[in-house]
Amino acid sequence: MSATADPRLGCLLSASDEVRDASWRQLYRDESGRVARLVARYGVARADLEDVTQQVFLAAYRRLGEVAEVRNVRAWLGGIAVRTAADHRRWRRVRRDNQWIVEGLYHGQPREDSSPRRDLEQSRLERRVLDVLDRMSPKLRSVLVLCDIEELEPGRVAAILGLPLNTVRSRRRLAREAFERRWAEDRGDH
Repeated sequence: MSATADPRLGCLLSASDEVRDASWRQLYRDESGRVARLVARYGVARADLEDVTQQVFLAAYRRLGEVAEVRNVRAWLGGIAVRTAADHRRWRRVRRDNQWIVEGLYHGQPREDSSPRRDLEQSRLERRVLDVLDRMSPKLRSVLVLCDIEELEPGRVAAILGLPLNTVRSRRRLAREAFERRWAEDRGDH
């Protein structure tokens, strides 16, 4: 370890579980406020700050092997915080974008209000969604299902399907348009 390295590094890499755990707890106490302020500046809602801050420290703990190469623990945590905040915002946007599918499936009503009539209506609605998906081209359907129903990020979908990322993005847009068009046609809303 270099003389200019953060002195906390040795404790974080300690072979002793007791010393390492105590060091991580102290690091959390020392840096969690700063990390929370940083993720807040990156647009994480106040209600989510504690969860996102903990996600940053969990990601840091999982990446413990990198610490030996780190000179500044604060900067290292800051980099993890920026990526975690960006991921959080992206998933929040994905959930918001997927809301149109959920609303189409459930009409915004909770499942607790189950009744034979509602169950029949729900079953019909689900069949209708499956019918619309079935009539879409397989290329568009696979991207729509993976991105918007399974909620996978486009980069992961690109890897799964063996496609360039921009192709996945383009197909996702086309798939949404095709789904909405077919849905409207079925209802006679041309």
